[in-house]
Amino acid sequence: MSPTLRGVLFGLLGAFFSACFLIPWKLATLHGDAKYATLVLLASAAFFNTVAIAPMHNDKAPPLALAPTLKLAAVFAALSLVGNLFSAESVHRVSGALLAVLQRCEVLVVGLLGPLLLGERSRPSFWLGSLVAGAGLVVLGTSAGAELGLGPNADPIGALCGVASAVCFGMMTVLTRRYIRKLRPVLLNALRLWLGVLLWFAIERALPLDAMNASLILYAAMAAFFGPFLSRLAMMESAHHVPASTTVLATLVTPPTTLLLGFAVLGTLPSAHELMGGGIMLVGVAIPVIAALRDERAIRGA
Repeated sequence: MSPTLRGVLFGLLGAFFSACFLIPWKLATLHGDAKYATLVLLASAAFFNTVAIAPMHNDKAPPLALAPTLKLAAVFAALSLVGNLFSAESVHRVSGALLAVLQRCEVLVVGLLGPLLLGERSRPSFWLGSLVAGAGLVVLGTSAGAELGLGPNADPIGALCGVASAVCFGMMTVLTRRYIRKLRPVLLNALRLWLGVLLWFAIERALPLDAMNASLILYAAMAAFFGPFLSRLAMMESAHHVPASTTVLATLVTPPTTLLLGFAVLGTLPSAHELMGGGIMLVGVAIPVIAALRDERAIRGA
């Protein structure tokens, strides 16, 4: 199998796992407080990644750089905790399919931070896509949707929390792209999740046994298996074989897949208002990704 095909397949697999993550994540937030669901998510994902360290060891992995790994894991831990808290609050208020669209704003976050942290120049297509995606967010979170006859507004707090989670995960994507070839991804993933658990306890200073229930633990653990574990590892593997823009393009498969899974499992569909706003945002996110892929093909053909 060619490296390009391997990278694309892993990207699509990661997008599918992301869609699978959002369904149990939605169910977990319906059975308890978002912060407790986040604790179970991080702890379960940390366990899964720790178990996978030995089987997924690669003899060609770079030498263990303990200090840089711990520093980056600490930053990732904070971003993971905050990002998952925002996503839990968002998916409690809006549909899983809509959150999948909101989190695709990660593409725009990467484009914005790229010039600052990676020395990449933002193309005009990035700013055009940002403008279109912003218009979609306005339709979701203000009276603009009602004025267009699209029904009641989506929860604006849920929409903003979804975008906030995309900002956190977008920052992780940029840092991953910068250091991925210098560190061990599986080890880094496990460390950042365990540190995220410790950070949760440092903030809450409580052992919330009374607030836990079997349903919350089950669904949050399922979400951890598909999301922070399988999806994140698949995306990291994809990044080893194809350009980041190609991997990001695969994530555009997540919203429609989540829509189908949500209907099949939960029997729910977004409102016409949510579909309109989410569709506009998805178009905005797709603009810079498609432009980047076109530029790459032009370079290869030169």
